[in-house]
Amino acid sequence: MNHLTASKSNGNQLAVGIDPHEDILGIIYLDSNHSILKGFSIPNCSLHHFQQLSTDVLCVAKSISAVPVFVIESTNVFWRPIFSFLYHKGFGKLYTVNPYQTNSSRKTRMRKTKTDLIDAKNIAELYLQGKAHFTHFPPGNLFDLRELTRFYFWISDIKGRILNRIYGYMFQVFPEAMSVFPKKYFSKTLALLLKKKLIHPSTISEMNPAHLSDIVRRISRNKYTNRINQLVSLATHSTGLPEGKYAFLNILSSLVKIYQFLDSVNSLFESRHIKPIMDTVPNKFFSLKGFSTISQASFVSELGNLNWFTKADDVLAFFGLDPAIAQSGRRKGQGKHISKAGTKFGRETMFLAASPCIMHNPVIKRKYKKLRSQGRHYIDAKTIIAGVLTKICYAMYRDNSQFDPDKVF
Repeated sequence: MNHLTASKSNGNQLAVGIDPHEDILGIIYLDSNHSILKGFSIPNCSLHHFQQLSTDVLCVAKSISAVPVFVIESTNVFWRPIFSFLYHKGFGKLYTVNPYQTNSSRKTRMRKTKTDLIDAKNIAELYLQGKAHFTHFPPGNLFDLRELTRFYFWISDIKGRILNRIYGYMFQVFPEAMSVFPKKYFSKTLALLLKKKLIHPSTISEMNPAHLSDIVRRISRNKYTNRINQLVSLATHSTGLPEGKYAFLNILSSLVKIYQFLDSVNSLFESRHIKPIMDTVPNKFFSLKGFSTISQASFVSELGNLNWFTKADDVLAFFGLDPAIAQSGRRKGQGKHISKAGTKFGRETMFLAASPCIMHNPVIKRKYKKLRSQGRHYIDAKTIIAGVLTKICYAMYRDNSQFDPDKVF
């Protein structure tokens, strides 16, 4: 019998709120009446103190005939060691709240005092208010899949930051070149010209147009060859900074090399590590146009075990895409914002997946256009589409069924 169900019949609970940091854990014991029974701190990542905590919790719970329930704020990665320890100790269901929830709750208090023990109490109270989420590490290779996809998205985020920095330097060096190489996508032609330190107005103006044309022809397979004269003309009349040529060209060349290296890392991870695991997971996500392999892998791994959820709305809440309620007087206050509770990674995955699904899936596109015609801001409309996709994907994964366009509206 696990520790969660040992005394469940009496309905009394001991909520153990844990505020994790890199060095310490702030801990509060609350009974079902929200009364503080104990408050203290222990070192994080100390097996001795972890064992003492588990023993003490069981003793206190027994003394008040209560079921011990652990509620941990999912701060960075600092919550994972204690969570893993408690899980393997057999404490059954464990709960988490994310920092967004605790920060929002703190703002509603008159006194803004912040300490580890106050935060731990706040965390435990969120559970007693029914606002915490049952949490479990994904079973089997889904844990590996989740870590791999999170790493993939982390690299993608860095790539995006580097690309923004590249365009920032380009704006200073040769802003007019953006009319030849638009920001819609980072072309291989522009990347190679930057890497070879050729994208500078003075360099292009001094080059033989035929030589430049030959370089561009080989890189772009004639795609940009007809724009060489335009590029030379723009370089002659550029408003780019004449200062800092040496620095800018070397920085841009280095940034492109880093960007391409990270791109190759992600390609390797997708083909050699993520896709092989995803191929072992029964699904028919291929029928949902626009829902990429990476999005599929992230969705499945963030979702975890299907048995943890009873209906699609539970998944929507776990992904934090459910409407937040802020009722006041006659104002219903529902549907304007999402709760942002649960897994932020799953929420970001589905929000990012919304764009390609809108682009490539006619049914999803119609749904999006309908929302926009109703006056929804494009981000609000995309967020709603992300919620719709979450429920659709859950049903497809649960039933191992293909995409049914009739269930979108």
